[in-house]
Amino acid sequence: MTRRLRCLLYCQHLSGAGHYVRTFEIARALAEAHEVHLIDGGRPVPRSSTGLLPRLIPLPRIARGPGGLGALDSTHPIRAVLDERLALLLAAVDEIRPEILLVEHFPFSKWELAGEIVPMIERARSVSANVKICCSLRDIAPPTRFDVAGDYRARVLEALHSCFHALLVHSDPRLFRLEEHVPWADSIRIPIRYTGYVSEKPNSAQDVSIGDDELSSGLVIVSNAGTGRSGLGAIAMRAWQLLRSSGDVSGVRRLVVFGSLSAQVAELAAEPTSAADGSILVREFAADFLSWMQHADLSISQAGYNTCANVLETRVRAILAPEAETSDQPARARRLAERGLAQVFDAGTITAERLAAAIRAALAGPKPIHDYDLDGAFQTGQILEQLASEDRRLAEPI
Repeated sequence: MTRRLRCLLYCQHLSGAGHYVRTFEIARALAEAHEVHLIDGGRPVPRSSTGLLPRLIPLPRIARGPGGLGALDSTHPIRAVLDERLALLLAAVDEIRPEILLVEHFPFSKWELAGEIVPMIERARSVSANVKICCSLRDIAPPTRFDVAGDYRARVLEALHSCFHALLVHSDPRLFRLEEHVPWADSIRIPIRYTGYVSEKPNSAQDVSIGDDELSSGLVIVSNAGTGRSGLGAIAMRAWQLLRSSGDVSGVRRLVVFGSLSAQVAELAAEPTSAADGSILVREFAADFLSWMQHADLSISQAGYNTCANVLETRVRAILAPEAETSDQPARARRLAERGLAQVFDAGTITAERLAAAIRAALAGPKPIHDYDLDGAFQTGQILEQLASEDRRLAEPI
């Protein structure tokens, strides 16, 4: 029987919700057999309350804005907020004495937070000599405009080799390999393990806010649940009215538009098309989003990690409009399109007319078929259990 481990998961989402959602699913899977603590210090993200859940460790909430890092729930200067976060984080490490420390995306990004991440790692090593420290990385991880200036490669390698025991890549290597976006991946000297995609699983016991009349209406759902910058929801509403006026979608079909974490649902509801004939529903970003997608005939979204994992999980028809300025979305959308799993548009140039034509074509086509590995949360747990049973020492710093 696997020994029960004390696990601490550090994740800090600064813009969208993707990093947190992925880490929460890993934490939920680990909680089936282990004591799991999850740092919670960004914009609140709705999650399903079903099943065994991690213990959340609240930190003062921060996010990234036009001027850099800023506090979400404090009027204090950001430096004071970061100092408070660090003190709370170190106290949590002292209390938990983790045997597993999973750090999301650093050192491939989040260098703005190195002042709390590195001390957290050092404290974990001082209070628990056998702690295993792993980097948790999404499928596509090129540097972004927010990453540290200077020799990015050297600083990432130094941090990996001096602080971490393993690098876990949450991808199916048949879809994306690390070296495609990290060309110097062969210089990484710690073990690299692919986990498969971390995909939320449908749950019949999940709290679902879908009515029977909505389930029978042939749903098309729209989501830009991260930043909401693209205006995709409003464009989809106008496209839907074009299809309705031309008779290309029947009276029973409905378009369901989910707001983002940062956008106000009232803004979408105020769109002239939103209440024109009752065929468009507006919803807040919800913990039961996967259930909506499971019942949908078509998903329209950007191409964030979690939404694409949902698309793969439910095998729903998909239209993707990635944000060009993100480091991962365009490449992910292109690859899914190459594999026949989605249609793709540039979020900056998409129009209601073009989207209407894409919706018409997608609804007339078959559902996608694939066999990609979507058990990343479970397999992450297996890898961590294996590491915890080994007496592996860190490599010398480069």
